[in-house]
Amino acid sequence: MLQNLSERIRLCYERAAEAREHAEAISDPETKIHFFKMEESWSLLARSYELGERLDDSVRAMPAPQVAAAVEIGDPLTILNATPFLLTRCTSDLRYAFVSEACAAMLGRSSNEIVGRPIVEVIGQKAFNTILPHIQRVLLGHRVEHEAVVDYAGVGPRTMHFTYSPDEDASGNVRGWVASIIDVTEKRQAEARIASDLGAMALLRDVGEQCLVPRATVEECLYKILDAAITLAGADKGNLQLLDTTTGTLRIVAQRGFNAPFLTFFASVREDDSACGKALKASSRVIVDDVLTSEAFVEKSSQKVLLDEGVLAVTSTPLVSSEGNVVGMVSTHFGKRHFPNERELHFLDLLARQAADYLERRQAQETEKLLMREVQHRSNNLLAVIQSIAHHTFSGRVPLEAAREAFEGRLMALARANKHITSTDGTARLDDLVDLHLEPFAARIVVDGPSIVLNAKQAQDISLLLHELCTNAVKYGALSNQDGKIRIAWSLTLDGAGRALKIRWQERNGPPVAVPLRAGFGTLLLKATFRDAELNYDPDGVSCEVELPFDPLS
Repeated sequence: MLQNLSERIRLCYERAAEAREHAEAISDPETKIHFFKMEESWSLLARSYELGERLDDSVRAMPAPQVAAAVEIGDPLTILNATPFLLTRCTSDLRYAFVSEACAAMLGRSSNEIVGRPIVEVIGQKAFNTILPHIQRVLLGHRVEHEAVVDYAGVGPRTMHFTYSPDEDASGNVRGWVASIIDVTEKRQAEARIASDLGAMALLRDVGEQCLVPRATVEECLYKILDAAITLAGADKGNLQLLDTTTGTLRIVAQRGFNAPFLTFFASVREDDSACGKALKASSRVIVDDVLTSEAFVEKSSQKVLLDEGVLAVTSTPLVSSEGNVVGMVSTHFGKRHFPNERELHFLDLLARQAADYLERRQAQETEKLLMREVQHRSNNLLAVIQSIAHHTFSGRVPLEAAREAFEGRLMALARANKHITSTDGTARLDDLVDLHLEPFAARIVVDGPSIVLNAKQAQDISLLLHELCTNAVKYGALSNQDGKIRIAWSLTLDGAGRALKIRWQERNGPPVAVPLRAGFGTLLLKATFRDAELNYDPDGVSCEVELPFDPLS
């Protein structure tokens, strides 16, 4: 049987057998007891090595060469006290008969302070109650192996792996047991951390997959992100806010566990006396481990709101994208004092970056869709304007060459306006349009009016108006001689229908004005664009006044 054992176990059992042979061969009682104790020590050491090998070498004892050296000098106690195993031999009256030095050190005592004392006195009632059912079983003659978290008196909770073997006398009666014990606390904690980290990474993966599902709504993804934050932080509740860049405020868009007073109070948060507000201002995480004592909340109305919700700690983490933009905030709330560990903060940071990049990507997608709709809308409007220009240019009795020249001029005016609009943000200032169309005559133009920003449709229409009036002035009016001048003025008015923009064109010092016998295609086009346009052919100079609805742009 010994051939199947490892070298160190085989050597220990051989030495135990030799000690028994000497004990049985010697008649002197004291010497006989000495050899029997040596047999016990070698057998105990052999069992400890067997336990270590059954645990897949999770904890190593002395290597075989050192065991062999110790065997040669016949010193089993040296080996027992050198091994990292925690070894004990206990009696049926629940007292320690032997304790290895490693076990004694774990208990914070020396072996001499332990041997002979009741187990419960040494390890405490709570720890004793944990192992008592297994002790009762080994005293019935069963080999017992178990693992438990034992809260040792003066030491604290440790995760221990126990193997109990019955200790029988020569008649086969159980007189106690031998315990081989391994402290696996650090190993189990490491395993728990690994499992927890794997769970956290799986959670982050699930969030990422959800955010990539084409049919997933923003709300579904936001709640998936929030639930992940609460889980990763081990929090009781939480909320997610998005940053409104126009107002600089955080707005709650997802929440778990809060009542109406809290949601109303924190509905819109600026850089104020709250964890999320301070985190927004600093663009970095804010940790409040105790709402009762934190300067961020003491004597502030926000403290009462949090306490009424049962919140005693909060962690606010900004959602910062890969581009460095703060797009929102995720806050986790706790019902007791809490300071997050590095692992918790690490995974919250990963989640925050993931969430920020998702939100930034969705915003870019929405902006792209909006731009596509705007391009389509503008294209349709532009085609309609070109169609109207062509209709009014070529539908009269004007010679084809003259009509072609007028048509090209109008298209060029429209093109200049659209180039200017697209070079900005889709808008145009009214004074810029005047400069654009009348730049060659700038010294003879007087402009008077407030700063007005037009949308694309308004800019196109007014560009055509300025082009027609300027073309007519160059051919027949104030710009056809050296002395003529033009005054262009505009103002905003308020009537029952809302705000209106009034534009007036007034020519002076040009040739005498004659009322045309019939309306030309320029006039027809102008009337088609501005139905209420008023054209006056005063002898002193042509004047034109138009009015159009106006909603100011932000």
